[in-house]
Amino acid sequence: MYVKKPALSWLVFECLRSSVMRPLSFDAPNEIQFIRDLEAFYQSGLGQQVIGKKSLYLVRNADTKAKGLGFALAGNFYPDYLLWLVDDETGAQCLNFIDPKGIRQMNLTDAKLGLYKEVKVLQEKLADPKLTLNAFILSATPFDSLINVVCEKKI
Repeated sequence: MYVKKPALSWLVFECLRSSVMRPLSFDAPNEIQFIRDLEAFYQSGLGQQVIGKKSLYLVRNADTKAKGLGFALAGNFYPDYLLWLVDDETGAQCLNFIDPKGIRQMNLTDAKLGLYKEVKVLQEKLADPKLTLNAFILSATPFDSLINVVCEKKI
């Protein structure tokens, strides 16, 4: 996805500067769908209105400690994408860690599903008022299809 050159936050820059950067392949249909949906939103009237004068960056994250950005407290989880929104006027940055995946066989206590909490702790430690961190697992898996979840149905 086309983006203007950002003012890289030291958080990601430090993790990536020693890496050899090259495009990684899309591994699964849900990743391709994520890219298509993001592109469609970006090109839509609503997308243009929401994004406005901000720059949008999408980076494919590597899945190794040597090349990617991972989280030890989330089970050494390396989210597939870094979606970065930079306000060109104020310098405010929103860095989103995104992992499109099927969750049919995941347990709801899986550490990956808790990454959103870990990044908020990191954001607080960084104490940069112009940096917001978020984490998302994107899944089209219907709740009823989850095999490691037991729920009582109310009649």
